[in-house]
Amino acid sequence: MSALDPVNDSTAPLLDALKKHHADTRFGFHTPGHQSGSGLYPAFHRLLDLYGAALDLTELAGLDNRALPEGVIEASQKAMAQIAGSKSSYYLVNGASGGLEAAMLTLCEPGSLAYVPAHSHASIHHGLILTGAMPVILPTLIDRNWRLPLGIDLEAAATFVAASGLDASLNRALWISVNPTYHGIMADLSGEKEVLEKYSELAWLVDEAHGAHLPFVNPVAGDNRISYSALHQGADIVVQSIHKMGTGFTQTGVLHCNRSEHSSRLRQAINLTQSSSPSYLLMASMDAWQAFLSEDGRDCLKHTQNLACDLSERIRALGSYRLWRDEVHARYVLDDRKITLSPLELGISGTTLAEILRLEYGIAVEAAAPEHVLLIVNVGLEESEADLLIEALKKIKEKHPSLKTSKTIDTQIDTNGDYHMGLSFAQPVITPREAFFAQRESVRLEHSEGRISANAVMPYPPGIPLMFPGMEISREAIERVRELIEHGYPCAGVTQDADHYKHYYIDVVMQS
Repeated sequence: MSALDPVNDSTAPLLDALKKHHADTRFGFHTPGHQSGSGLYPAFHRLLDLYGAALDLTELAGLDNRALPEGVIEASQKAMAQIAGSKSSYYLVNGASGGLEAAMLTLCEPGSLAYVPAHSHASIHHGLILTGAMPVILPTLIDRNWRLPLGIDLEAAATFVAASGLDASLNRALWISVNPTYHGIMADLSGEKEVLEKYSELAWLVDEAHGAHLPFVNPVAGDNRISYSALHQGADIVVQSIHKMGTGFTQTGVLHCNRSEHSSRLRQAINLTQSSSPSYLLMASMDAWQAFLSEDGRDCLKHTQNLACDLSERIRALGSYRLWRDEVHARYVLDDRKITLSPLELGISGTTLAEILRLEYGIAVEAAAPEHVLLIVNVGLEESEADLLIEALKKIKEKHPSLKTSKTIDTQIDTNGDYHMGLSFAQPVITPREAFFAQRESVRLEHSEGRISANAVMPYPPGIPLMFPGMEISREAIERVRELIEHGYPCAGVTQDADHYKHYYIDVVMQS
């Protein structure tokens, strides 16, 4: 068999799927951010072309060791720290998820309080299982029209902190920020910092998985005076995904630390949550990211941002497609490179639009929900590809005449909600760690109301739980999970009955 021969379905199904995807997809607006290689640092791209799999190496002489870097890996990490403006930086080969878990192992412990935004990624809840900390769920503001989170309700969050009994008798307490949200809303970091400064016991961890570009380019086109990265606000630890908004390979991230007193425990925690056999291809792509930034990367990021702004304007000009940025409340800052649009006025759902774009035009999107689709404009996207997207959206519009000629925008913002829904989000009944290790049973989704979840149930992407371990399950959460599944949106943590395809099951803590 030659290298170009088809792979037998029965022997290598994943290879077949990758080949088919490559053949069927012209381009995409999704992670990883290197745009199928076209956005890679040129020197790294040439190395891959020349040597390919021969670069998949282990800890050989001259290549350093990620677990105890003293040579080229350490030199690259120091260069990354200098460029980003942190005291130290650590490369991650288990993604930002592993970095967030390592940060939580460093900054909190069993019995300590962790203030967690309701729209936090599943990795934060995994960190709670590892540490044994008790979360205080911070209420999230929700745009009800779009069912999207806007960030924490800062005033309510401050009240939660004051009411939670935080005092100097606690050895550790942790405040976690999400900046930006999956759909690009920037956190009010200066406001959060004001709350933190009232409590010396609080350490500050920022999940900046979707903000690797933020220290290097302002998300608001034309305004270079403001930085939206938590690195410039003095957070203890900031964790970024390099493969989301940067140009690293999938599974790459970087942890930035601004406190030298954390270094010993942090390095141990990083080694605990990372592979002991790291891929040198992944680490090389992170080295390429810092080299890209040290050369003309900032200019490339600005060009990509301008291309995204132009693309939004062209979508707006088509009519019928609503853009979230046009309806979100004026006090929020939205990353230009995240374009969330709704086709509902055409009489089709976001999931249907995504399917049409994929099957009929070979264009893949980052994510689709019943209400909208999310596009990410990456480094390496060509203007001709933006043209093809606009042409596709135009043709789709012509096949689905608008149901409305005008719309009155009524921005509804609610508090005390979780991601997607505006639900009342009760505090956990038991710690996520206790729920994880408790005896569990599988029950029908519709019979789970009032039970304590033993697992995280979440649409993926983005991996933000609608239910998490230790949470009492609400009727609203059940209905939202079912709605997403029935629209074809995959939800981790849910199993399906093979004999009764509409019977869904989740794990709950066994009742005594």
